[in-house]
Parts: sequence; C-alpha cells; structure tokens
Amino acid sequence: MRRAELVLAKVAASQAGLVRREDAAARRVSDRELDHLVELGLLEVVHTGVYRHVAVPFDGRTRLLAAVWGAGAVAVASHRSAARLWELRDVPRWRPEVTVAGRSRRSPTRVTVHRTDRLEPIDITTSDGIPVTTVPRTLLDLGAVTDPPVVRQATQDAVIRGLVAPEDLLCVLERLGRRGRRGTAALREVLEAASLDARLESRL
Repeated sequence: MRRAELVLAKVAASQAGLVRREDAAARRVSDRELDHLVELGLLEVVHTGVYRHVAVPFDGRTRLLAAVWGAGAVAVASHRSAARLWELRDVPRWRPEVTVAGRSRRSPTRVTVHRTDRLEPIDITTSDGIPVTTVPRTLLDLGAVTDPPVVRQATQDAVIRGLVAPEDLLCVLERLGRRGRRGTAALREVLEAASLDARLESRL
C-alpha cells in the first residue's frame, strides 16, 4: 500500500493534484488499493474516476481540470471557463464549464456541460495543462452564454494582446457560424463594428 501511496502522490504532483483511475491502472495500482486510499482520506473523489490528493489545494485550475476529465474522453474547458483561462477581460465567473463531443453522457456534478457534434482538432489546444477551446472558438461560444458587450470586450482584449487576429475570427464564423447557432450573432456584430479592412468587410 505504501508503494501505491507514493506512486499516486507523484502522479498527482504532476497533474494539478489530480489522479484518474486509469492513471492508477497504468502504474499497476489496483482498484482495491485506490479505493483504500480513498477510505484512508488520502484521496478525495471529485468526479467518477477522478480523485484529488488531499495535500493539494482545490483551487480553480484543479477544479476545472477535474471537470474536463470527469466529463469524458473528448471534453475541453469552454465558454466562460475557457475565456477566464485565457484571462480575457470582464468575463463573469461561473462554475466549471466544459464542452463534450460525441456520445458521452457523463454529467459531473456542479459542472455546466455543453454537448456538440462539432469539436474539431483545429478548435482544441491546451492552456496551463488543461484541454481548452482555442481563443477564436472560445469567443464564438462565449456569445451563446453572455451578453454582446462581454463578447465585444473579450474580443478586443484578445486582439490587442495578440491572442487572435480578426482573420481567425472570420474563419471560425465561416466554418461554424451557421444561421441560428447561438453565439454567431454576437461575434458577427463585433467584427462588423470593428474597423476591419475592406476585404474582411466584404466577406462578412
């Protein structure tokens, strides 16, 4: 049991204090040993198959990564959580928010889960070790859950800081911004109001 404790403590130290059941299995820690560490109070169940080492504070980063892992294999931080991870201005706090692709039906407690059939590799990256939507996709999704002024401020902040170019936003609109999709109108209004060059204006 001592070996299991040391092995999983090392794993947790490299993963924001978190351990997944598959992490334990990959290191030959049995389910029985894992469950015993939970009984001893050394590990705390956060979501199904996701545990926190009690020596590590349960801060915002740990909570968000746990939410992503708890939502399924193809899940990423998104919407307000992604915007705050990118440190975009004036985005309100919210409980962990993730987007899930495919047929996963996991719904972690105290997590807002969005489901989609359009989560492509071009829309996914990592920030601070957390799978997250790219800045263009984040800004598009943000319009589905916040007011236009929030999207406008966040977009201006992202452009000024060099996190995204207007062309990137136009591309994500052309690829995913179908009529009726939530978030499309807010981002389109931001681009139309911006002082873009004539080529971009004509394409809009």
